[in-house]
This record gives sequence, structure tokens and C-alpha cells, in this order.
Amino acid sequence: YGAKGLFMASKSVARDEWHEYVSAIKTQNRFPETHSVYYAERVRIDQVESFMNEVRADKTMKPEGYPTFYIFPIENQSDFFVIKYIEPYEENKAMLGFNLASDEIRRSHLYKARDTGEPTAILIDDHVQQSADKMCFINVPIYRQGTNLVADQDRTELITGFAGVALMESDILADATQRISAEQGLYYKIRNTPVLNLS
Repeated sequence: YGAKGLFMASKSVARDEWHEYVSAIKTQNRFPETHSVYYAERVRIDQVESFMNEVRADKTMKPEGYPTFYIFPIENQSDFFVIKYIEPYEENKAMLGFNLASDEIRRSHLYKARDTGEPTAILIDDHVQQSADKMCFINVPIYRQGTNLVADQDRTELITGFAGVALMESDILADATQRISAEQGLYYKIRNTPVLNLS
């Protein structure tokens, strides 16, 4: 929700501002299982070229910009939700440009968050960074600045993007199991569903 507030309070958030924000909140120190913290921007089909050129020319963090930046995968969609900023960058640069709405499962997860205004989480195979582990994506919807949301409102045209975190399944499980002592005689079961509403 802090990242959501950052965008709601600003007309725009630059890449270096996102970097400073993530550094300041020290997410990975507080939650070691955090793999990345990112911002995915809504890009309409007619904005694809201009968006890619904008990112390629962005020199706020790197003097050379991002000349090879592209959106992937580009499916037959009217709009995309593209990872524009991600921290830490070097470990996660393969995710830059990834379209979070690239398949039906991911889209349903994002649209549920968009329509409810609440964060949602999804556990899914990590094909982008080719990890053998599953990745948990938690996304918080961000709406147009100055928007006053009301119940049952159509938010399709109000959504501007998502702030999110990605966590590795093995890290989540390791953290959870470390908190449970075998001497306590506790038993637990972990279940996965395609889309989890965190509200």
C-alpha cells in the first residue's frame, strides 16, 4: 500500500524515485523472502511503440538507458501491464518489460485486483527467469490520480498500473517452516489456488 500511496500522491514517479523508495523501505531486510519489488504500467495497444521508446531513452539510472527494452510477450490484447521498474534491478533485469497480463490466469488475477481495489496473490511457474521454483506475485492496483472510488464502479478506464512484489515459493516455505518447531507437535497443510484474494 505504501507504493500505491507514492503513485497516488505524485503526478508521475521516475525510475530513480522508485529506486530510492524501495531502498528506503528496506523490504528485503524486513522480508528476506522478497525476490523483487516492481511497478507494472498499463500500456494500451496504440501506446506500445511510444512506451518502449520512452523506456529505452530513460537515463535516470543508467547513462546508456535501456536500448534493448521491449514488451514481452505481446498477445492479442487491447492493453498490457508491463513491468517498467523493478528492484533490485541487476538480479531481476530479465523481468523488465514483462507483460503481467500475458495469459488468462495472470489476467484474471489482475482484473480481480482492479475490480475490487484489493491486493491479490498468485502462485505460478517462473518461465521468465527460468527458475525451477514457483513465484508468488502480489499486486496492488493503482488508479488515476485524484480518483474517488465508489462501490460497484467500473474501474476499467481508471486503472493505471500495479505495484507488486514477487516471492520465491521455496523461500516462503522455508520461512514458514523455520517458525514451527518439531517439538511443538504441530501439523500444517499448504494449499495453492490459481488466484487468491488477500482481502
